Amino acid sequence: MRVALVHDWLTGLRGGERVLDELARIFPDADLYTLVHVPGATTPRIDALAARKPMPVGAEDGRQALVLAEAALKSVKTGRPVKLSPPRRRA
Repeated sequence: MRVALVHDWLTGLRGGERVLDELARIFPDADLYTLVHVPGATTPRIDALAARKPMPVGAEDGRQALVLAEAALKSVKTGRPVKLSPPRRRA
């Protein structure tokens, strides 16, 4: 059986990351997918899973996804389209 573990941001050790660590203990061969991973910010077990392959997207992609999600929510609440600006490039 193949198992995939998915978590949004791995930037600290809080409740969700502790649950993920337990799932990683139960499924040590699982694939781990996340938008952002900061090595050393969670647990060695999570770091080991995350180190198996490069992240498919970077932190800027994650930030832009949040902008899009906020615009979608605003559109749903107002019933109107929301205009998005092109992403700003960080220096």
